[in-house]
Amino acid sequence: MDANTDTGFMNSSDYEQIIKDLKADSTFCEYKFSPSEITDYVKMEDVADSTDEHKLVIAYSPTCTLPCTDSYPGPYNFELMLDGSTSHKRSWVYSEMLQKVFIDMNKTLLIQFRLSPNAGDLRVRALPVYSIADFLNIPVQRCALHMLNSDPQHQAHSEDNKVCYCANYSWVRHVVQSSHAAAIYDYDSASDRHSVVVPLDSPQPGSETVVVAYHFTCKTSCPQGMQRRPISVVFTLETSQGDVVGRQCLSVKICSCPKRDKEREEADN
Repeated sequence: MDANTDTGFMNSSDYEQIIKDLKADSTFCEYKFSPSEITDYVKMEDVADSTDEHKLVIAYSPTCTLPCTDSYPGPYNFELMLDGSTSHKRSWVYSEMLQKVFIDMNKTLLIQFRLSPNAGDLRVRALPVYSIADFLNIPVQRCALHMLNSDPQHQAHSEDNKVCYCANYSWVRHVVQSSHAAAIYDYDSASDRHSVVVPLDSPQPGSETVVVAYHFTCKTSCPQGMQRRPISVVFTLETSQGDVVGRQCLSVKICSCPKRDKEREEADN
């Protein structure tokens, strides 16, 4: 038996015989495409070489699924600074070795922002992200336990997560919050990320920096939350139109004993 019979595939001689049989039929005719019948598609390189007004421009959101964490001082030389003297009873400490803040939950962290030159109509967005690349695409969320008091029925979000009602529940899903009077709490339904945006006021007389107060509403070690995955906070300097003109990143661990955890991690390194 022919090997092709076992496999179920047609061999070349069978194929040729079928074609001959078809050609013997008066209804069979070969059809060939004429050049006029072939659609003239525009080559992609021709599109790329088109005028600027027709070029496709993709603007990535600072809260997209894979947010950028690279330092970018930008045209305003955007800087971030911390003053350890503002820590009350060791509520937070900073490790120079690890370049990381260790802070207790719901304790105030004063961050100083500096621009050169100073400019009006700018704002700073604070977005928590996971530091490890394997988890960067996952939004940082509060654990169910810490959300329970403010939202016991889990009504802060619609079932499809397209609508955020956190404003009615003390901004329950926002890990990073600010006491700034004009703080705006933002939600990106495409990436499921929560962030807080504050206007960058002018520096006080005699000062070169603007101070913004932040606090964190969940611990890094919480199960069903951050689950001990290290996080960073991405601070983006933005225009009123949402264009990013600066970026800085700060590693943060939210824990019950900041000083102890700092010493342990430094010893491990």
